[in-house]
Amino acid sequence: GGKCWCSSKIKDCHQCLLAPGGSPFECVRCKNGQALSGGTCVAVEDCPRGKAAGTGSFGRACID
Repeated sequence: GGKCWCSSKIKDCHQCLLAPGGSPFECVRCKNGQALSGGTCVAVEDCPRGKAAGTGSFGRACID
């Protein structure tokens, strides 16, 4: 399904948006404790302002 396809194409991505051709182009939910920043997954300490919302392994996001 889409979740498997996302994680194989976008590092640490759990759920993503697909382009018209069906390939992943933007992550909307990260896994492995990573934080979402501009459609990609980054380490929490790499968030632009150094802060992330959320806890646990899924659904964290950088605070802009």
